[in-house]
Amino acid sequence: MPSASALVATYASDEGPTCTIDDVGEIPAEKYEGNKTLVGQLTIPSSVTSIGRFAFWKCSGLTSVTIPSSVTSIGNHAFAGCSGLTSLTIPSSVTSIGNHAFAGCSGLTSLTIPSSVTYIGVKVFSWCSGLMSVTIPSSVTSIEESAFDRCRGLTSVTIPSSVTFIGRCAFSGCSELTSVIIPSSITFIGRYAFSGCSELTSVIIPSSITLIEAGAFNGCSGLTSVTIPSSVTSIGDDAFSGCSRLTSVTIPSSVTSIGGDAFCGCGGLTSVIIPYSVTSIREYTFLSCCGLTSVTIPSSVTSIEESAFKGCSGLTSVTIPSSVTSIEESAFRACSRLTSVTIPSSVTSIGENAFIRCSGLTSVTIPSSVTSIGERAFKWCSGLTYVVIPSSVTFIGEDAFDECCSINRVHAPDHIIAQLCGVFAPFDTMASVPAQHRITPPGTTWATAELYLWWSPPQSGGSSAAAYNKNLTSRSRRIMIWTVMLCGFQTAEMTEILPYIPPEIWNLVFGFVKHTAIPA
Repeated sequence: MPSASALVATYASDEGPTCTIDDVGEIPAEKYEGNKTLVGQLTIPSSVTSIGRFAFWKCSGLTSVTIPSSVTSIGNHAFAGCSGLTSLTIPSSVTSIGNHAFAGCSGLTSLTIPSSVTYIGVKVFSWCSGLMSVTIPSSVTSIEESAFDRCRGLTSVTIPSSVTFIGRCAFSGCSELTSVIIPSSITFIGRYAFSGCSELTSVIIPSSITLIEAGAFNGCSGLTSVTIPSSVTSIGDDAFSGCSRLTSVTIPSSVTSIGGDAFCGCGGLTSVIIPYSVTSIREYTFLSCCGLTSVTIPSSVTSIEESAFKGCSGLTSVTIPSSVTSIEESAFRACSRLTSVTIPSSVTSIGENAFIRCSGLTSVTIPSSVTSIGERAFKWCSGLTYVVIPSSVTFIGEDAFDECCSINRVHAPDHIIAQLCGVFAPFDTMASVPAQHRITPPGTTWATAELYLWWSPPQSGGSSAAAYNKNLTSRSRRIMIWTVMLCGFQTAEMTEILPYIPPEIWNLVFGFVKHTAIPA
């Protein structure tokens, strides 16, 4: 039966203030919660057999606690928030430590868990930011969720071979942890288990591991290399994202799935070989791997998903295998040093923004299998000079080649000429073209019946004319003339605007589609 007794005494000693209690059996739940008179050293009497939940919660004046060998269990949150606690002895009689039992004991620097304990519960030592060392006995089989989360002073940890389970976020945020040995008794690494261990430079993943779950090593910015054993079949989302110093990684042929964001932000990664067992490169897998210069995509891959290589600014070339059927949205967005890309005849669609801002790209040949080019697919490819669009293409999205200011030749079939006008001009539909910007030459087909003429000779007189001329940038004028060319007009039909078109513009735009001669 729990005692209804209150605090017995607090007195001074050579070692500082000391307090005693006279509880018998279980210390009831919440009994001393937030008690301000409990200061200094606390000796729990041998008459106590268990410590209830929240028993000493937020007793921030306590500096040390001696738990007698009569105690067998420590309840949930029993000493949580005892921020002044620097010394703690847990006797070997204790077999159960409740969830959050010592969470937030930020002054605690070292701890020995007795061999009588078989598992370390949820958040038992989370936010013990001063904890520098911990001894986990070989009796422990399970380290539960967030057990040592945010123990920022912890520099090393040895996980015994008895442990078979490491829970979610078990060591997350242990920012001073430099090394960890994972025993071969572990079969998978839990979600975000070592996330945010920014000083972790090496990790040995044993051959017993089959699954690296989502975020397992997320934000381990000090990690320079990692070897994934051939036992691993799946790498989860975010698994190594933010490992900015990771320079090399070996992905074994046993891996069949690489999750989205798996290597996102690994800016130090220079090359990667994706094994033939992988069938899809998921969204954001290599996002912002700015140091990546080469990548080998195997013929087993059928899809390159959204933003898979977005921001890989060091990538100079890429060969897409003939197994790939779609290049999805922003797949190679902002790969600014990409100079060449081979798109195989298996690809049927190029997604929105797929190659937007690939400013180093100089030419692109789109295979005859492609039927659709998404909006802004090649926008801001400022180095692009030559484009071949096959007759298979039935749809070209808005601004697909917008801001490609270096293009000097486009080859496209008749049936998409009208669409190309929409791509290169600021009008979405024929009906939206102002009447004064339309020309209907006699004897022409529908495809060339209306001219998207976004070009006008400079106006003269008045401030409004000056403002109008100022807004007509050289790029704008160039796009206007591209539109003229793409509508298939012959030179004789262009005579009335020829006086207003500078020769250098003609040199840039003539030769598009069927035209090959520069007008006299």
